[in-house]
Amino acid sequence: MTRILETDEHGSLTIPAELLAQTGAHARYVVEQLGDTLQVNRASDTRDETGTHGERMRRWQDLAKRIEAASITDKSAVEILSEMRR
Repeated sequence: MTRILETDEHGSLTIPAELLAQTGAHARYVVEQLGDTLQVNRASDTRDETGTHGERMRRWQDLAKRIEAASITDKSAVEILSEMRR
């Protein structure tokens, strides 16, 4: 199927749902610019969506604590990166 789409006054392009092959809500796409061509492909679904928001935040906090505990210096990541750039 070929269809002409037009950008709006902000330069945004809206792709009608009927062109997206029944993907449902919150489907993700990768858009790649190849010269003057835009290629739109369905993103592989590798995100970890398990648990509630609170459970995911607790896992992030636990990970941050483990990384902090394993650190061999009292410098922050920002300080270390700044030193690496010199």
